[in-house]
Amino acid sequence: MLTIKHELGPISTFKGLAELHEAIALQIHYYNTKRIHTALKTSPAAYATSLKTEQSKRDKVLQNSVP
Repeated sequence: MLTIKHELGPISTFKGLAELHEAIALQIHYYNTKRIHTALKTSPAAYATSLKTEQSKRDKVLQNSVP
């Protein structure tokens, strides 16, 4: 299992705190939007989109079934 510490590499490679901060922010963004999560079998962003799409479909079905 990879951790952010392993994915960023040695802290000594960053020139300063600002560069480290930016690298952490970019890594978190990547993790939450593009990185495939094994439990979801997709990225969290894609999973959230699919949930919203499914909920929207269910809402339309319910609206059409109410007299």
